[in-house]
Amino acid sequence: MASPSLFPTFQRLSPIIYLYTPTRSPNPDPASPDLIILATWMGAPPKLINLYVTSYKQLLPTSRILLLTSKMSDIFVTPTSTYQSFLLPALPLLQATTGKIVGAVYSNGGAFGLTNLARLYAAHTGRPLPLDGLLLDSAPGSAADLVSGQRAILASIPPFLRRAPARVFVIFTIQLFFVLYRIMLRWTGRVDPITSIRADLLDGRLLRRGGMRAYIFSEEDVMVPAGAVVQHAQESERAGWTVRRELWKGSGHVAHARADKERYWAVVRNTLGS
Repeated sequence: MASPSLFPTFQRLSPIIYLYTPTRSPNPDPASPDLIILATWMGAPPKLINLYVTSYKQLLPTSRILLLTSKMSDIFVTPTSTYQSFLLPALPLLQATTGKIVGAVYSNGGAFGLTNLARLYAAHTGRPLPLDGLLLDSAPGSAADLVSGQRAILASIPPFLRRAPARVFVIFTIQLFFVLYRIMLRWTGRVDPITSIRADLLDGRLLRRGGMRAYIFSEEDVMVPAGAVVQHAQESERAGWTVRRELWKGSGHVAHARADKERYWAVVRNTLGS
């Protein structure tokens, strides 16, 4: 397929996944993993995604990048079977990768993409997704914190809808959606996606235990509470992963790289590089 204009150096594999393959180098970077699974936050603008992609290419220049994008509808509306079909083209790539695979997830949207990809991989291979390192930026959140969830959805919609007078109607609609969504979950017996994400990230049947996990978070993040991240980091440690807790000061949701660029990319390289 031709590369889409949104991500010019990537091959489009499905409506939500793209693959970047670097030019073969005669001197491969020894720190670069074979494949980076880069799972972005809900409603992330392509312009910002490309900024992160550029930094990953510079930091780990001989790594392929499997990009997973995320929309609100993927998490709350799209049927599981449809969403899994969007992920299916990534399966042969993962199965054929013999080198090091690492992951970087951004917010709950990214964590949702990664855990569903891990579910797909485990269902087809009978093995957990073999990640050697995982960066979690502003994730995972808490299903109990409805206000933070509503803020995350509000942030994912187009900017003109966040301004008055549309903002009042949009906030009311989001609140109504949450009420109806919780009623639907209770009626059907389904588990809410945030609870599933938190559990799946700890499930050794889906993600291979061991390796490094770095949690990057801040107390100023109004969408993913710091306490929810710290609790999950503790649970990851007890489940067998080596954990780094990276508390940022003064930075908002998925904005830690802008607050301290040098520190941020040093954490990425130490977590995902060899």
